[in-house]
Amino acid sequence: MTVKLSPEEVQRYAPYHTFPEFWDGFDDYNEGHLQHDHSGLAGQAYDRGVECATRRMIAERSRK
Repeated sequence: MTVKLSPEEVQRYAPYHTFPEFWDGFDDYNEGHLQHDHSGLAGQAYDRGVECATRRMIAERSRK
């Protein structure tokens, strides 16, 4: 599944959303297994991906 970020998410997470580690964190969160083995900018991108997925989950739950 391809995930498209909203313009607000792109603004919030730029430039980290362009790192593959961002999507690793996003996918790991959604799959329920976080494996944070990155450091430096890659680690920051991973963390932002987890944050993005978390925010989406919270928003989805609040709509129900």
